[in-house]
Amino acid sequence: MKKIVICLAVVCAAIKINAQESNKTGIRVNTYAGLPVGYASNHSDINLGISIGYLGPINDIIKVGGHIGYDYSNVRNDSRLNNKSTFNYLMIGGSAEIDVYKNLYFGADLGYAFGQGKKTSGTHYFTPKLGYHYNELMDFYLHYKGVRFNGYQVASVGAGVAFKF
Repeated sequence: MKKIVICLAVVCAAIKINAQESNKTGIRVNTYAGLPVGYASNHSDINLGISIGYLGPINDIIKVGGHIGYDYSNVRNDSRLNNKSTFNYLMIGGSAEIDVYKNLYFGADLGYAFGQGKKTSGTHYFTPKLGYHYNELMDFYLHYKGVRFNGYQVASVGAGVAFKF
């Protein structure tokens, strides 16, 4: 619980500092869906998630901030993990984006994933992204998401949309 409070305090401080430098709020709501790969594909069919965060400009091409979200991957009925473990996480971390060419950008999320099942422990995660700024209100992106799980990596590839406020 102490880690969650500290992470939320850091995100709120970053929002307050960067909001004073810009007229735009930088608040974003992300939704995504993906297909599990590697170890996770043996036990799961789909990965879904939602997060809310903030990205503030450092300069004309770099934005940084933080986010908090929920990531869900089902565990199939025929999996040996059924009723034992879940791939559901509360995720808190930092985000960064670098504009590379016109509306294209590279981004990454890095943080801590708090396991939401009895036998699922917390761990770190990372999500590199390739995105497109569609307009002032919306971005589309492709991503790879990896979360450590009992010596394995629960990973997925997918697509998402970020709504900007």
